[in-house]
This record gives sequence, C-alpha cells and structure tokens, in this order.
Amino acid sequence: MNRRPKRDDWPTSLRLATRLLDGLGVRQPWRFTGGSALASIHGHRFSRDADLFFSEAPDLLELDEQVQQLGYHTVLSPGHSLKILHDHGHIDLVQSRQITTLPTTEMPFEGRMVQREHPAEIVAKKMYFRGSNCTPRDVFDYAMLARRDAEAWLMGAVAAGYGGVHATREAMAERRDDFLSYARDEVATPEPFDPPAVWNAAEQAIASAYPVVLWADVAKQAASTSPYRDEHLERAIARAHAVDPDGGRRREAVRVMGALGLDPGEAARALLEKEFSWKRPGSVSDLAARTRQALQMPPLGTEPAEAPSRTGSGGIEP
Repeated sequence: MNRRPKRDDWPTSLRLATRLLDGLGVRQPWRFTGGSALASIHGHRFSRDADLFFSEAPDLLELDEQVQQLGYHTVLSPGHSLKILHDHGHIDLVQSRQITTLPTTEMPFEGRMVQREHPAEIVAKKMYFRGSNCTPRDVFDYAMLARRDAEAWLMGAVAAGYGGVHATREAMAERRDDFLSYARDEVATPEPFDPPAVWNAAEQAIASAYPVVLWADVAKQAASTSPYRDEHLERAIARAHAVDPDGGRRREAVRVMGALGLDPGEAARALLEKEFSWKRPGSVSDLAARTRQALQMPPLGTEPAEAPSRTGSGGIEP
C-alpha cells in the first residue's frame, strides 16, 4: 500500500486539530511535534499528520466520544493517545512528558501562535519511545537533521540516551532492506532522493553520535543512586571504551550534556574531563576500578553500610 502523501497536508491536520480542540473547550496546553513539526521547519519532506503532545492531557475517553459524535473515526489508547482520522490524514493527541528541558518556539499559524517543540526534543522522542519501531520517515528525518542541524541532532541523541539510540541502531540494521525497497512508497519529498544515500547518511549520523551518547551514559551511571550503580557503571564504561578506546569524545559528552541542562555532578563531570589514559586497559574491571578511584568511590565490596551523601544535582560527593 502506498501511504506516501502527494502534498504537504499537515497544515490541514493541524487546522482541524485546533478547531476541534477549541470547539470542544479543551484548555490544556499542547505542543506541535513529530515529523510534521520538523517538516514545518526544514521542508525536507511532505507529511499529512499533526502530532499534538500534552503534558497533562484532557480526558481522552470523553474526548473520543465527543469527536465520534462529530462524525470522525478514532483509535483510542486509553490513558495514552487518541488518533483522529480524516480525509487528508490524521491527528494524534498524545499524553507525554518532555524528554529535554529545551524551550518550545512560537510558530505563527493562521492567526495564532502554536508552541512547536525543539528539533532535538523531536528526534529524542522518536528514538526514546519508538527506537525499536523506527520507520522510513524516521530514518529520513535523522539523516536530514544531522546534515542541516548537527548540534540539534547530537543533543537529541544524547537526550534519547543509550537505550533509545541502541534500539534505533538495532532496528535500522534489521530493516535496511525494507527501507531501500519501500522508502519511495512511504516518504514523499519536494525533490527526488536516493534511498541508499539517505540510509548511509542516517547510519553515519548515528555512528558518529554513538560514542558521545555512551560517554554521557557513563556520567549518568556514575551519578546514579541506584544500588546497582557499580554493575551498571562497569557496563557503561565497557560500551564506551569499545567504540572510543582513547576517550576522545568524553569532553564532547560533557559539552552536550551542558547544552541540554544535564548536570551529573562534579565527580562524574571530572571523570569525563580527566587527563588520564584510557588506552589498552588490562581489563574492563581495571578500567572500572580506575574510574571508581577518579570518582573517589570505595572499592567494590567495601561500601559503607550507609549510602554516601549525594549532591542536590544528582552528583556524588567525595
């Protein structure tokens, strides 16, 4: 089935969404997000849907009944989302928190100002919530953003975290042939595109961001208050060291985390900025031991009965 839009119909979906919400008296604030929001900025592909995310959604069950009474077909996921189908596309009303603290921007739309999410927030959501189910449109969005706004792409990848980016990598590896076969059926663009070139660009973008994502995860695990911190930290170090043996992307992880407003604490930050060799450790355990020493943590098995004090920002005090 060819699901490719023949024109840019997301304005039709957004127009209908605003009229329905206004007409039904929905007052909860919402944000315009997803691939259509990216397309509204970059114009890189056509889209037919409008994704509206609420931090505190209205009563979706009641809203579903009201929308059906107006003659629209709907698909309800109770407590999570409501899809409204119309002749030119669909509207998704979703209850979802923001992953980052990046501010929205105001987008003028037919006499009103719509709050549009930051591109980094948009790609972070794609990878964090549905990395294992990425679509050809997602792959196209990743390749585009990495090329046109590399900083937003990197921020989005770090915000999605190791879990989201790893799931995306795995899904892309499994679906490469499907993408190359069906991309032109599912993605419509103002100009012709070459699926292999787009795929390679997205793959390279994720490969380039991956070491930064992994070092950011090391900082996250180092600052964790979890009783499994040691085990998780050792695994995080092993992953980061495997793809970046010299630790050359550590400082970039610190910089991007700062741009996102993420502060793992002084000890974890010092670890990623510290000038000691990460080359050829005797073993992952040796590297983890040196990491613990840099963070001034006690050796494994000698932790005091009481948990060490924590800083308010989530960092670990010496």
